[in-house]
Amino acid sequence: VRGDQIERGAQRSSALLRHRQLGVGAWAMSTSRWSRQAIREAGRQALLAASGAGMRRVRAGGTPDLFNAPWQLAMVDGSFAQAGLLLDWSDYRSDGNLVLQALRTDKLDIAVLSTECAMLELQRNNDFDLLAPVSRMGQTWGVFEQAKKINPLESEKSLRSNHKYAICRPGSGGLIRLERLLMQNNAPGGYAAPLHTPAATFRTVQNGPRVFLTGGPEQAFLAAQEAAADVVICEMSDAALVPEIDTWRCLGSEEYGWPQFVIVAAKRLVDEGEEQVIAMLKALQKSAAQLKKDKELAVSTLSLMYGIEAGQVSSWLTSFGWDFKPD
Repeated sequence: VRGDQIERGAQRSSALLRHRQLGVGAWAMSTSRWSRQAIREAGRQALLAASGAGMRRVRAGGTPDLFNAPWQLAMVDGSFAQAGLLLDWSDYRSDGNLVLQALRTDKLDIAVLSTECAMLELQRNNDFDLLAPVSRMGQTWGVFEQAKKINPLESEKSLRSNHKYAICRPGSGGLIRLERLLMQNNAPGGYAAPLHTPAATFRTVQNGPRVFLTGGPEQAFLAAQEAAADVVICEMSDAALVPEIDTWRCLGSEEYGWPQFVIVAAKRLVDEGEEQVIAMLKALQKSAAQLKKDKELAVSTLSLMYGIEAGQVSSWLTSFGWDFKPD
């Protein structure tokens, strides 16, 4: 495990303990000291929970993004344990499709997936169920170019098949946005969206555009910054969290009516304990409500957990609304 991964994990543990045990402004101890305490406390709680009578282990996973914070916080404040669940959360940092692969190979019972990826999987696999949307807010996909780029594009209408595109996350709505862009610009498309194309590779399908599929927003913007791509196609709320986003200009955007992420579970999990699954969703709703209720504490906690500036977190919280209500 790389040192920076350990440090990020320690910081996240420290922030979680801060959320549970402390109030705003009361965190006077150093991050390193809290990190050590957090690790010991997390281990102690896990052992206690595992030894509890009737506890059911559930393996859940997703990308380390702000919208997944309620999972982490509900683990720490005991909400899942009250529902009789020992929830084991796993982060998949490099590629959201690794989450789907983990669900397919029985490494996860529950996965937080992009809506597009989830719908494609549910159409061809009867082993999974859609539990609930993470949010019912529609998603808006923007097209971004470096503000100081030499020979800049006039607008998104200037984009053609010979341009190179960096897209956040394989199997996401960014591919739909690309197809619609090319169609609107009367440019040949033909790019087929493979769910398992490795990140950081170019694909040319039927003389279509060159597409750089990445594991997340920062990777996509980095690809364009290093001239591997001409533009970035990214969900607007994700783009707002990218460092130095003010050095980019948005060429245009388009809104889609479906939520960005949903929760998918193995059918056996629901069949074996539907009441516990509902209790789990209620725990997530409670955790999300607490984040919304105490925004100051939420901003400080999430900023440390995910290494994002407080101002960006505050702006994101204002515009984002969790759901977790089963359909």
